[in-house]
Amino acid sequence: MTKDDFVKGIKIAVRDSAITGTLDSLGEPPGRHPSKEAQSISKWYNRLSKPDQKRIQLVVEMAVDSTLFGFFCVLDGVRVIEDGEHKGELELYYLNNSKSLRTLLNDFNEGEFLHDLYNDITTHRDSEN
Repeated sequence: MTKDDFVKGIKIAVRDSAITGTLDSLGEPPGRHPSKEAQSISKWYNRLSKPDQKRIQLVVEMAVDSTLFGFFCVLDGVRVIEDGEHKGELELYYLNNSKSLRTLLNDFNEGEFLHDLYNDITTHRDSEN
């Protein structure tokens, strides 16, 4: 697995499913007994015009993209999660046991940062719309 494969996989498995799940929940809250808050938000959302629902979708996409971008920044070591003078580094490895393969996905010395790859994917998506 390459850095690019990892970021694309996260986009599909995390980003896209979070957006779809959130929008589906806005349209119809899941579960047998959704909370009163979920029901209220759904009623509000369903009363919106289609253009306003599209704006909500864009806000959800922006929030998810911002969250994932920030998370990739932490993995890349360009955004810190520790206080103090001495900070550690995170290392993210992909292990493929069937091929005895171990790949450092957030190698600071080789290739692009994960957050830059993610930004490229989401920016490219935006330019197509």
